[in-house]
Amino acid sequence: MSLKDNATWKAVKPFLNGGLSGMGATCIIQPLDIVKVRAVTFDASAATGRSRRWGATPVAPASRDPSRTPREVRA
Repeated sequence: MSLKDNATWKAVKPFLNGGLSGMGATCIIQPLDIVKVRAVTFDASAATGRSRRWGATPVAPASRDPSRTPREVRA
């Protein structure tokens, strides 16, 4: 009896293939996607002149006028 005729193998094969493809995507595609996103983020930060550190989130100042309070800024 070969694997082609085995009923158990026919039932397990789709799950095995799905698991292997999921692991391949996680191990190969996800790191490449992270590199792509970081490259795009780095290019965008270079164009705007904002911080270039990884993970640094640029925060816009609440007001250019230091005499105004945050309540006046929100209103």
